[in-house]
Amino acid sequence: MNSSILAVLYIFFGITWWFLALTCDLPLTVLLILSTNFISAFFSWSYATFLEQFVKNIIDVARKKTFQILAENIEDRNSLVPLEVLEIGVGHGPNLKFYPEKCKLTILDKNKFFEKFFSNNKKKYPHISYQKTIIQPAEQMKGIEDNSFDVVVSTFLHCSCDDSVAVLRKVKRVLKPVSERFPLYFIFNNYILYIPPFI
Repeated sequence: MNSSILAVLYIFFGITWWFLALTCDLPLTVLLILSTNFISAFFSWSYATFLEQFVKNIIDVARKKTFQILAENIEDRNSLVPLEVLEIGVGHGPNLKFYPEKCKLTILDKNKFFEKFFSNNKKKYPHISYQKTIIQPAEQMKGIEDNSFDVVVSTFLHCSCDDSVAVLRKVKRVLKPVSERFPLYFIFNNYILYIPPFI
């Protein structure tokens, strides 16, 4: 190839690269740095639209295992009484397909921009009765009464919360009391963790 043609191609691609960087990438980067709302909106859109599709097969294995453990622990429960469930960090609702029949689901997420994606997704699962959506960090759980849920579900949440111990304290507070025979456990990414009484 002629060196002058190669030089023109290098110049063309260089100018195109800088043009795109300054017109698209720079404003996007500035928005991501300066605006927390834009970060939250961008994350919810990109996760629900693209990222989940790449990791879905891997993550669904953990989700299936989590709900299998849940199903095993509620087998002897009265099936006529709805299961009161709080899901923390619901995102766009990828766990909905695993919920058992007759669930009353309350959702909590700190990212308000996931709500639109969740609303679209929940229409596919009419067997779940949606109670309410609470937008706040899991460390707070304001407006949720003590001893009000049979189950608290959380999958892949603790990487995005600021204080995992505070979340576990709130989980313990909102769960209905259990007998001494059934200690309090928390299902975390395929590991069953015992929540000690001092938390």
